[in-house]
Amino acid sequence: GRGQFFEGVAKISRIAIYNVDVGGAEECSKCKAGHFSIGPTKACEPCPVGHFSEVTDDKKPGPTNCTPCPVDTFAPVRGSPTCRPCGANSKAPKGSAQCTSEFTMPAGQGHQEGETYDMSRVPSVIGPIMLPASEFAVPAEPEADDEDEDEDEDEEEPPEERGLYLSLNEVLVAKVSGRVASEAAHPVQCIGTYACVAPVAEGAKAPVQPASSYAVPPEYALESVHGKSLSVGATRGFQDLPDWLSEYKALSSFDSSGVLWRAGGGVTVVFSDGGPCKGSTKWTTHLHMVCDKTQEDSDPTYLSMCGDKECSEVDGECTRHILWETKYGCPVCSLSSFVELGTACSRGFRNVSFEYAQECFGGMALPGDQTRVRCTVNLNNMFTTADKVAMGFMGLMAVIVIGILAERALLYKRLYSQYRNMELNGGPSRAQAPADDGL
Repeated sequence: GRGQFFEGVAKISRIAIYNVDVGGAEECSKCKAGHFSIGPTKACEPCPVGHFSEVTDDKKPGPTNCTPCPVDTFAPVRGSPTCRPCGANSKAPKGSAQCTSEFTMPAGQGHQEGETYDMSRVPSVIGPIMLPASEFAVPAEPEADDEDEDEDEDEEEPPEERGLYLSLNEVLVAKVSGRVASEAAHPVQCIGTYACVAPVAEGAKAPVQPASSYAVPPEYALESVHGKSLSVGATRGFQDLPDWLSEYKALSSFDSSGVLWRAGGGVTVVFSDGGPCKGSTKWTTHLHMVCDKTQEDSDPTYLSMCGDKECSEVDGECTRHILWETKYGCPVCSLSSFVELGTACSRGFRNVSFEYAQECFGGMALPGDQTRVRCTVNLNNMFTTADKVAMGFMGLMAVIVIGILAERALLYKRLYSQYRNMELNGGPSRAQAPADDGL
């Protein structure tokens, strides 16, 4: 090798190893789960997003490639040892880094056939939603032994403000530099999660997105809770609003012309598979998004009461509830969301305008007004049901009257024919005709 010596210290600038088959190590280390290597001379690389690798047998070589995530599963960060399942009403093709943000709710329970929601319209991160100090309690880190304890050790520090960060599209970050109290207070617990509790710095708005090159450390696990941050949801699904929010559920009715009018409603976003809460139960967060298209910049509200009960009595102590009245809780606008209003057809033309029949947001825009639209007179649409019944009754009466008149006409025709026959057969003359008998 080559190098320089400075007062008994050697600085090596180049080194080479000879007389070995491959490299200078006596044996190779096996790649850990979530990583792979294409040969013994190559370093282990993290699997790309949408892929995973696992170590099933210590006696076999480490992973040499990564496997795409199966359908309806996803791996949102590099170096994933497994793929996570998509939540309810969410899908993903093979090899996905995220599950779909656009979904269709099943018909019924206040949802119409084909009613679609799109979470990609929601801002990247929601929060911080300020939490009571007692909520989402995080186990404290083990205290280190310190012989030189301060005299004021009994003085309690004020509790740190902690906030809930939610993402409805991309996963949250490992560190939120400048947005929380300190980077050290926000370790790997929130990597790749959709919901996370973290200490909040003054003026904090939201975490920043991670660099695309960031890889999950091999020791990463969602179950880890060391530090002051906590995952409260690593998967994301969608379901109907709960029954105790019945006042916010959709109100719909059909008018006399068959048009469906609908307002309100919404969906619940379920963030599940968070960090450990009690025993084998993990933290779950429910974000109840209520449709209100007038709410542009509303803030979510933390709920302690779910209807007339405490939320811990509704879904257990490991589930927390957030209420958000927002336009993003409305279904995507489609053609069925509008009703056509128009003037009467006159001389083959009429004016047409449109109105929202169903509360919606995004998607198809409200069609503009149209003038002098060609039309034809449709008599069926000119009369109401009552008009049609009255006209039917009048028609029936007309038929009866016509029948009576026709019967009278036939009777007089027959009598006249008999009278003519009597004259032709030498019957009494007109002057000698018998007196009128009333016929």
